[in-house]
Amino acid sequence: MMAESVTSYLILDGAAFDALKTVYTQDDSPWVDWLYRGTRHEPAVDASPLLVKPSADSRLWEAEDDWVDYAVGLESPAGPDLVAAHLRSLISVRLPSGQFSYCRFYSGGQLPVFLQAMDEGARQAFSGPIQTWYHPGSKPSWEAIQVSGSAQSRTADDEGWFQVTPEQLDRLNQSKANRFLSKLARHLEMDPGPATRERLRQTMQSARQHGFESEKDIARYAELILGREEQLAETACQDILADPTLTNVEKLGMLDHQLAYGGA
Repeated sequence: MMAESVTSYLILDGAAFDALKTVYTQDDSPWVDWLYRGTRHEPAVDASPLLVKPSADSRLWEAEDDWVDYAVGLESPAGPDLVAAHLRSLISVRLPSGQFSYCRFYSGGQLPVFLQAMDEGARQAFSGPIQTWYHPGSKPSWEAIQVSGSAQSRTADDEGWFQVTPEQLDRLNQSKANRFLSKLARHLEMDPGPATRERLRQTMQSARQHGFESEKDIARYAELILGREEQLAETACQDILADPTLTNVEKLGMLDHQLAYGGA
């Protein structure tokens, strides 16, 4: 069990809840460090992920429900300072375009997707001194992602060293799209079978063709047009969607009115 290992750590999402208060409520002598501390991100330290090494008699494990939705775990033979330094090097990664992007390795939903998009060599390099990652699975279990061997440990000065390949990015985007389709099916109370997923996939493509990119806008577009595809093809609806002077919010509002009341 991860809680029994002296080399076990937690990373808590400090932007999602009061991580430090939660830790000290359940642990009298933990080792903690804000990962943004000492980096160019320090001005946003209040939203920093928090690295925690629970003490031997920590009560955190008994209070798991208070923080598990905002946490990942890891195991490493390295000391906390070395682990923290390596994690700081991963705060942002380099995309194929050359741009930098924040890497939410401390998100239980995103960590497994990111690691599974890599081959073993990339996963080993990314993990450095970390031998095992944990993310919340079916409660109360944790699911482990093992790393074969260890690799060079990095420091905050190396931030951005990890290069995301086009293949990894494609897998990440596909996984993200699949998760969104599942969430959208639940939101619309639709059967999550293959036929529904294909219908929603086509709806998402249609939304993007009309300039809707955010999940919120795509979900609203789907709510409006599903079952009304013939109405959507009418000139009045197409004119609304093609109007470059309207914001997406305005387009969706006018489309809602047009579909519900026609020209009235």
